[in-house]
Amino acid sequence: MRKNTYIYLLFIFCIFLFSCSHDKGMMLHLDNIDSLMEESPKMAYDSLQNMKRQCETSAYENVRMKWQLLDAKAKNKLFMSLPSDSIFCKVVEYYEKKGSSNEKMISKYLLGCISRDMNDAPKAIEFFKKAVDYADTTVINTDFNMLFRIYGQMGDVYSQQYLSDEALNSYSLSSYYAKKAGDIKNSIIAMENKVLQLYIQGDTVSALKLLGECHESYLKNGYSDYAAGVYPILIDELKSFDEIMIKSKQLAKKLLKEEKGKIIITGGYPFSDTKHTNFMKIEEL
Repeated sequence: MRKNTYIYLLFIFCIFLFSCSHDKGMMLHLDNIDSLMEESPKMAYDSLQNMKRQCETSAYENVRMKWQLLDAKAKNKLFMSLPSDSIFCKVVEYYEKKGSSNEKMISKYLLGCISRDMNDAPKAIEFFKKAVDYADTTVINTDFNMLFRIYGQMGDVYSQQYLSDEALNSYSLSSYYAKKAGDIKNSIIAMENKVLQLYIQGDTVSALKLLGECHESYLKNGYSDYAAGVYPILIDELKSFDEIMIKSKQLAKKLLKEEKGKIIITGGYPFSDTKHTNFMKIEEL
């Protein structure tokens, strides 16, 4: 009887060891896929799809959540449709309880990207800010790559809402953290994104000066193709901006919303909120 008990306990112990090693093996595999994400997002995505059935039906919650997190991360990099917010909220809730600071940051960032794709600017900014709050820049393993991307996305959303001050600040932080991550190219790109915002504010001198600095930085660091595209891209951006302002002025006159040479833009958040109404001086453009 005692012998049978020992055999049974040994059997249970072997199952426990196998399950633990299987769990760790799958997590290690997912970590390896994550390491491919920056350089080869398509390869990472394909590898995740090969593991999809195995991970989705896994008995281990950490495996299921990790796969969903990386799947959304890869899709975001490849400009693919992201999961719905209701589905991904479960991933966010899991990492808020059991994740590291970096995992919490990434999950909140991706939730912000989902809101961005749903054209919900307020929610996107809210989640991006929460993602940044999880970052601990004092530790060695801080994910500076993710930080500069978060601030870059914040800058884009602010820019689309014509909040140039907020956009300028976000792009500056994006450039700073890109440099901390050793990504010189994206650091320069973030600075280049500030040019249009300076132009919108009527600071043409600073805009042109910064544009020249970005052009020189691209050349200095071996990005001649990016340097060649600086001025044509700015010209296209300014044309689009001027067209928007002309149409805005025409609409304002039509709706009798012109006041002392200023146009009140009211087309959606944050302009629908009187606390954030944005005035743009047509006569200075």
